[in-house]
Parts: sequence; C-alpha cells; structure tokens
Amino acid sequence: LKRSVSASLSPNSGGRSCLEPAMSIQGSPSPISPQGSPNAVWHDLSADDEDDLKDRRPLVPVASPLLPRGLLADIAPVALAILIFMQGPTYKPFLTFTSTAPWVWEITAMGYMLKVAHDQRHQVQFYYWAHGVLATALAAFGGGFLAPLIVAHSPVPLMEETFVWMVVVAWYVTHHVPVLSDFLAASVASGPGTILFTVLFAIFKTNQIVGGCELGASAVPAEALLPHSRYFRMPWAAPLLCGFLSGCGGGLVLDKDQGLSGGKWSIRASFFAPVFYYVTTRIFGVEKLNAKLATCLIRVISDLFPTPRDQVVGRMTTVGYRLTGFQKATILPVKGK
Repeated sequence: LKRSVSASLSPNSGGRSCLEPAMSIQGSPSPISPQGSPNAVWHDLSADDEDDLKDRRPLVPVASPLLPRGLLADIAPVALAILIFMQGPTYKPFLTFTSTAPWVWEITAMGYMLKVAHDQRHQVQFYYWAHGVLATALAAFGGGFLAPLIVAHSPVPLMEETFVWMVVVAWYVTHHVPVLSDFLAASVASGPGTILFTVLFAIFKTNQIVGGCELGASAVPAEALLPHSRYFRMPWAAPLLCGFLSGCGGGLVLDKDQGLSGGKWSIRASFFAPVFYYVTTRIFGVEKLNAKLATCLIRVISDLFPTPRDQVVGRMTTVGYRLTGFQKATILPVKGK
C-alpha cells in the first residue's frame, strides 16, 4: 500500500489535521514537504481508511509545543538513575548485565525496550496494532530468534519470556497512553534521558551479542550427529555469525532499504563487537566477563559520542578497504525520501 496522508503541525494551520511529517500507512515518510500542504490532502484513501486514520491519536513529535517538556521530563531519567544507584550495584555487574541487586536487571531490560520502542515510534505509529508490536519486537530482539535458530537452539525471547511482555508493555505505553506516551517521548529524548537510555541500550545489546557468540561457540562442539571440522579445532564461523545476528538481526529484517549496506553504525557495531570479544577471549585469554565489560564500555562511549566515533571508524574502514580491495560501504537512498 502506497497510500499516504499529509498535513501541517503549524499552530496557524486553522484547524487542519496535525499529522507531520506526512506518513504513509506503512509508516514511511511521504515525499511531500515536512511543512505540509495548505490543506490536509488524502491520497487514494477509501472512506473507511479516512475514518480509521482520523480516529487515531497522532503521535506528537518531541518538538511539538503540546509535549510536556521541561524540568519534569529531565527529572524523570535522573530519578531513574538514582533509583538504580540506590540499589547498590557495582559498575562491573551493572555493565555486564549480571547484577543481582533488586530491580537492576528489570530496569535495564525495560529501559532497553523503551528505547527501542521510542526509536521505532514514528515508523510504526500508523501500523495495525499486531504489525506494530511485531515490528517493535523484531527491532528489540529479532536477532534473539535468528542466532539460536541457525545452531538449532530455542530462541532467547522464548526462553526468557519476560522480554516478550516487556516489549509489549513498552510498545503500548509509547503509543497508546494519553499524556504518558508524550511524556515518555520527552523524557527519553531529554539530555539526561539520552545518556541513561543509551547506557541501558548498550548494556542489553552487548549482552545479546556476547550471548550469541557464546551460544555459537558452545553449539558446534556439542554437535554429535555431524563430523567436526578437520582444520579448525576451535569454531569461528558460528560464534561470529551468531554474535553478528544477535546484534542486528532484527534490523536486517526490518530495514528493507538499507539491509547490509554497512554504512549504518548498528551494522558496523554488530560486526566489530563479536570480533573484539571473541579474539580477546580466545586468542589473548582475557577473562570472559572482563572482555564483556570492555565491549560494553566501547559501545557506550561510541553511542554517546557519535561524531568522534564516525571519524575514527571512518579512518579504520578506509584503511581496511584499501588493503583488502573491498568496495566501500555506501548508504543507499531510502524509497520515498
């Protein structure tokens, strides 16, 4: 379906609809200017579709004056960080997702789900509810299905069912709770919220990648039906592939335009992290939890400082492309933009 609706969010819109930017039913932006047309325009929509879209509460962008911004939105993530600190976790268990302090595991996992739902909110806001939940879940832990399946193991979200219900709750409160949904968007996008939820995201994502590496590393030696490799006493392909898919498997499924373009940081991070972890633990003998901690810290710093990160990674990849002769990664144009 390529049907789209556009309108303006301008306070002088004279009562017109407040959908901006123009969104298609699939959730991708329309090529119409973000400033909107003079009047709301419906493109190829049936009467039922018009009524359905008009009845939906549009997601208010963070920049909207209707959003409860300000001190309260900044205080909420600070209060959450203080709550984590008051539980008494030391930095290593906290950053490696192994803390047994009360509520730390739950807050970290839920913070990750809320961050993913927040990042996906504009893409899925006009989806049918089941489609929206599934898309958000794939973005959160799609790799948790792909990586175990390729080594014949149960998917992680089905083993730890808490993750499934956490992402459902995160999707719901991000889109369908009046006032709270807008307040949550403002809090996640605030300065303190950006730092806190970036850290929580990095912790959980690192846990996914490292878990995928270890799953692949243990699955191959445990295989009894097929002969093992003649030349590789220690598996490499399975751990690195499982780690990579654990980091970006959901994005590969959802991002039909970019796919494996390689220019996206999520793809690059999902490649570098398992390589760094597996090499340090298997070649240099670094203790696994220490290697996991280092991997997490690198991810946190990289996500918090994207400009220096892109400069460093850009220089590294340029040298790599020159030495190998590989084609340089390019970001493909997204359809409709």
